[in-house]
Amino acid sequence: MSSTAKFDDYTHIVPPIKTFLVGGGTAGNHTVTGITTADKILGVSSMHIDATSLSTVAFTVADLTSEFTVGAANTINNTSGTDTTDALLLVTYADYDA
Repeated sequence: MSSTAKFDDYTHIVPPIKTFLVGGGTAGNHTVTGITTADKILGVSSMHIDATSLSTVAFTVADLTSEFTVGAANTINNTSGTDTTDALLLVTYADYDA
């Protein structure tokens, strides 16, 4: 996952970096309130906790950044990508129109 945003070519100002946590689901549209098509996704991580008992807990993290695009205002999309049902998605993006 990239952690740096490119300077704006005109203003030379780095846009605000925002993070949003959203429940996963089947591949397709996921709501990220505030993101727009002018923004750039910097990272999407899927986090899943599987607790079969108090002594057996598995925590899985996957970098899914390459699967996601900004489909429309307030929407990211990974059609034909990974099913993230029962996981949380941590979305980090550069807010170019803040």
